[in-house]
Amino acid sequence: MASNALVIFANGGHMPVDPAALEQAGLEALAPRLQARYDAVHTLMDESTRLGFLADIIPVRLLGYTNVISPGDVCLMLGIALTVLEGALRAKRGSRAP
Repeated sequence: MASNALVIFANGGHMPVDPAALEQAGLEALAPRLQARYDAVHTLMDESTRLGFLADIIPVRLLGYTNVISPGDVCLMLGIALTVLEGALRAKRGSRAP
């Protein structure tokens, strides 16, 4: 969450979205809206973008799900998956969390 918050704060309260990633995800139609800051949270990445490597730069097309996500989103999803896995393994062993 910290990396997402950092890039959002560094860019005036908006998460930058890479136009090339939008195109790769098949979402290029959203670019004009993002450029106009129609979306209250996202904006189109440009030369003034700060910390662009933390922005929404990863195109995702998976089982009908299409989006552009950030490295912070990947870390969040991984953390959630590992937490669920740990809980399942603890339940299987019959132990309780401290």
